[in-house]
Formats: sequence, structure tokens, C-alpha cells
Amino acid sequence: MKLRSGFSARISQGLLAVSALVLACLPQGQLWAQGCVMCRSSLAGQTNALLASLGWGILILLVPPLVIVSTILYVAFRRGT
Repeated sequence: MKLRSGFSARISQGLLAVSALVLACLPQGQLWAQGCVMCRSSLAGQTNALLASLGWGILILLVPPLVIVSTILYVAFRRGT
């Protein structure tokens, strides 16, 4: 991967910074609204402990795909330089 220099590098860094700022300023309610409708409706009458357990279970199931994708990206960028 060839590194950019000069003006185009500053533009790329600026766009990245603006994108991160926009994502950080999004309303949190909109981000959490993507929950599973079936899970939510089937657990509507359950206790808070069960709902908390479901939340932790979802987070635990999210870890392996993130580790796999992160490893692939790390190896790809490491070999590209």
C-alpha cells in the first residue's frame, strides 16, 4: 500500500476526522433501535435479569467475528507495506 503525501493525505485525514465526529454525535437511541424485533417481543414480559443476560450474550457472540475480521485486516495491511 502506497502512502499518500502532501495535500491528499491532509484531505483524507480531515475526512476521516469529520466522519468520526459525525458518527460520535449521532443520537444513541437511533443506534440502539436496530434490535431484533422478535427477541424484543418474546422477552417483553420477562425480568430485567433475563434481559441483561440476553444483552451480554449478544455482546459475547459479537466478539469472534470482530476478532476474525480484525486479524484479517491486520495481516492484509502488514503484508501490504
